[in-house]
Amino acid sequence: MIRGRVAIRPFDLARSFAMGRFGLYDPTASLARGRLRKAFATPSGPCVVEIAAGDGGVSYSVDGGDEREVAADLEDAIATDDGLDAFAPDHPVLAKLHRALPGLRLVRVPWRFDVALSVVLQQRVTVREAWQQWTRIAKRYGQKHGDLQVAPSAETIARMETWRLEELGVDPKRARAAVALARDFHRRGSLAWTDRARIRKHLHAIRGIGPWTTEMTLGYGWGDPDALPLADVHLPHLVAWALARESSGTDERMVELLEPMRGHRFRAVRLILAGVRR
Repeated sequence: MIRGRVAIRPFDLARSFAMGRFGLYDPTASLARGRLRKAFATPSGPCVVEIAAGDGGVSYSVDGGDEREVAADLEDAIATDDGLDAFAPDHPVLAKLHRALPGLRLVRVPWRFDVALSVVLQQRVTVREAWQQWTRIAKRYGQKHGDLQVAPSAETIARMETWRLEELGVDPKRARAAVALARDFHRRGSLAWTDRARIRKHLHAIRGIGPWTTEMTLGYGWGDPDALPLADVHLPHLVAWALARESSGTDERMVELLEPMRGHRFRAVRLILAGVRR
């Protein structure tokens, strides 16, 4: 087991690792008493990361497969400047949310394939349906590791026939996209992907992976502060209302309203989404 601490604060654990637990009943993760535990597959076997935030910074432990590589990746990701201090929005709504939620960080996570797969599952369905399908996949094709379940690796899904996902409620189009994504991750290794521009270009080239899936994956998986999910059903309306008090919006209008925040657009989107929930 490897333990470490990064001196960074404030740090909102739940929001900064928003897709660490995919749904309230995600069998691969637990979030309680300010501590996130996440199990995921690595080429060397299951790995469990435990992360906690306190006054002294963020502490973590990594236990299991590829633990040295995972620990180095996680510590570097938490310590990397995510643009928080440079974000100084003029818009009063964003400025207020930024002050109210100072601990929201945009962090690259070690379980990037899990994030990418969960984003594919969210295509064209409600988030509740995607949560349920993620849970079924993890329980059917993953493995038990202590008190957590490890979702199937990219290698496992890459070798699947798509009907195996379809019988768990995933429609054929999303099933094909999930398998295509898994095959690509398996070939390249998720921890080896660090250049966001290359990742963006590469994900776009995978059949069934469009701009929404690409940007969501980059934002939640790679901590890209400028990711902007287009073709979202609700987001353009939320942004239009928050920033211009317009009752409906389009992708074009959303891009226009967020242009002053270029370089920080995903942070702006995350703040707006958090404000809606608040």
